[in-house]
Amino acid sequence: MEDGRMTLEAVLGKARGLVPREGWLTLRRYLREKAMGVDFDGIVPFFPGKSCIERQHIMRYRFAARYIQATSRLLDVACGGGYGSHFLAGMAQAGTVFALDHCPRALAYAQAHYYRPNIKFCLGNALALPFPTGFFDMVVSFETIEHLPDGRRFLGEVRRVLKPGGFFVCSTPNAAHSFHQDYHLKEYYPEEFFALVEEAFPWVERYCQTQDGFSRYREFLWRGYCLARNVAGQTVLGKGEPTPYYIRGTEHYPEEEVRPAAAVTPQETSIMIAVASTLPF
Repeated sequence: MEDGRMTLEAVLGKARGLVPREGWLTLRRYLREKAMGVDFDGIVPFFPGKSCIERQHIMRYRFAARYIQATSRLLDVACGGGYGSHFLAGMAQAGTVFALDHCPRALAYAQAHYYRPNIKFCLGNALALPFPTGFFDMVVSFETIEHLPDGRRFLGEVRRVLKPGGFFVCSTPNAAHSFHQDYHLKEYYPEEFFALVEEAFPWVERYCQTQDGFSRYREFLWRGYCLARNVAGQTVLGKGEPTPYYIRGTEHYPEEEVRPAAAVTPQETSIMIAVASTLPF
């Protein structure tokens, strides 16, 4: 490691003797650093219009935006590279967006690439949110709960910092279709996830997104190919600023859609999304 970044020697040393999947994930992290300058885990939209995984992430923020109220104070827990906080902060009715992450490198990247005057970047722990009770009108947290050792405690913290009647929009991948990354400490099946949120909040609406397994494997291979070519100097990805294509994108794909969970079987569900509140909505 050099200043928190992976060296090729470290990658090869770690990959040596590992099973193929673990070796691939290690190499992928190295390629992300070299090709994109991204030295933290998390989605950054570098594949404009071509990545189903990125489009799904972006559609979750688009979906959440409908719950923003005038001059809202919002919290984005585990903001990562910051593109989602940037999108929410750009909504006409948004007030201040607090973008929180536990990784200093992710926050530095977000500040450099996705700054807006109404975003406040914060270093903090999702299990001990550094905010007073009843501080936010809305909290969003996408692909976070599976990284935490105690999902129940996390949901309790979210409820604490929400104002009465505030909205919480949360998502997590279906354990049945996950690649089971090492940093996923607790993965959830649809009923398990929704039941946990409903335990913390009296009013919950269930939503989901879909994606078939073949598409996911095909995309992971394609992304790896693009990263490798970029490292080799054969530019496939854009250099410099990542492209916030969610602002202008007009493509429509069925797997992007956020739809009521009741309309989709658990087997078809790739991402579960819950919208929760302490009051009816």
